[in-house]
Amino acid sequence: MTGRSSGTTSLATRVGTCIRDARLASGLSRHRVARSAGLTRRELASYEHGRSVPSGTDVRALAGACGMSAEQMLPRDLAAALADSSN
Repeated sequence: MTGRSSGTTSLATRVGTCIRDARLASGLSRHRVARSAGLTRRELASYEHGRSVPSGTDVRALAGACGMSAEQMLPRDLAAALADSSN
């Protein structure tokens, strides 16, 4: 997890919205997506609600669980911001 600076919170909220939208578009439950991605429902909920920022590995796992690539799940500018935040 990362700190809660205003920039991180904004990033977390934007990423969380994309994750939730992808899950809902796939028609899958939070439980099923979390299990398929190797996460707990609590971790997934934390990401979806913007309380924490997922790692690149978790983003790829979540996207795969929703039947898409990370590139399809996140807009390019958001993916770049996420990559920058992990450095």
